[in-house]
Amino acid sequence: MTAPERSEPDDREPGRRDSDSREPDSREPDSRELGRLRWRCRRGMRELDVLLTRFLDQRFCTASPATQDAFRRLLESHDPLIHAYCLGQLPAPTAELAALVAQITAAAGGVP
Repeated sequence: MTAPERSEPDDREPGRRDSDSREPDSREPDSRELGRLRWRCRRGMRELDVLLTRFLDQRFCTASPATQDAFRRLLESHDPLIHAYCLGQLPAPTAELAALVAQITAAAGGVP
């Protein structure tokens, strides 16, 4: 029987993983993340491409961390839902997403 391998001392908080070590609220998006987000803004609907990319270009970097996180979550939604939220055909499921959709449509010049 062999002894378990010893690891280096860990100065992180107990229970935190490496992926938890960064503070999402205190970081600005870097160019790699912006590139990934720009790619995710490419949708199956040209109208959504324009709306989402315009928001990313004009407001994302200066938005609050909570709004940035909401935008990341919105990009995980299906195109018809995002389209319906932006046109006011369906209410966004949370107040946070509703506020984000209002910002996205405002960035586009006031889509209804």
